[in-house]
Amino acid sequence: MAFGFPAYHTEAYQPEDQNINLLEKINDGIISLGWKIKNQTPNQIIGSTSVSLFSWGETLEIVKMDNGSCTITSKCSMPTQCFDFGKNKTNVMKLISFL
Repeated sequence: MAFGFPAYHTEAYQPEDQNINLLEKINDGIISLGWKIKNQTPNQIIGSTSVSLFSWGETLEIVKMDNGSCTITSKCSMPTQCFDFGKNKTNVMKLISFL
């Protein structure tokens, strides 16, 4: 668990199939999970989750690397939130599970 302001979690992801369009697949995953895409470039997707009873929502940042992998980061939308009770890690793992 990472501590900081805001709380966050990051994982690297390397797809088994190097021939897939990774950002397109991630885009599908974000939509399938009911999250929103806020901005997209050829190498990055910025998304968000919804506000819930336990969270003010999280911002997702996915960055595609030159080697075909990507980093997936989920961080709390509330800038002063330093504890996330595992919500950011859960978001990242949900997206990786979809992939």
